[in-house]
Amino acid sequence: MTTKMKVTIKRDFDGKVSNIICHRLNELCEQKWTKAELLEILNSSKQCYLNEIGRKYMVDRSKVLYASAYYLLVMPKQFVTTSGKQLYVWLYRDSTIEGFGSINIGVDEDFEYSIVRNYFTKTKKIVKQSK
Repeated sequence: MTTKMKVTIKRDFDGKVSNIICHRLNELCEQKWTKAELLEILNSSKQCYLNEIGRKYMVDRSKVLYASAYYLLVMPKQFVTTSGKQLYVWLYRDSTIEGFGSINIGVDEDFEYSIVRNYFTKTKKIVKQSK
């Protein structure tokens, strides 16, 4: 006798697309996507794993993988503002042993600012702990 098992694979953006995120993306892009449509777009987009300074490669030139990533970045081609700027959608985590946090949305300047702010905050904590 054979039994069928149903395996549910949790994708990175599952459970993170809230009504607020849905409304904000629709407003920025002047679209009318549903939460399910947005979730599918985010999960099916090419994902880029980045280290804590926002780079695809580590110092030893190895590619950043999921296990060593601090950022998970997607730039769906559908997510363009009314002014023509590409929207970035990213997840961040303070440590590689944690899961990724909530969704962040913005243009390239917002993403770069987030990297600098997070890195500065992290290094400030390390300096404070070493004293």
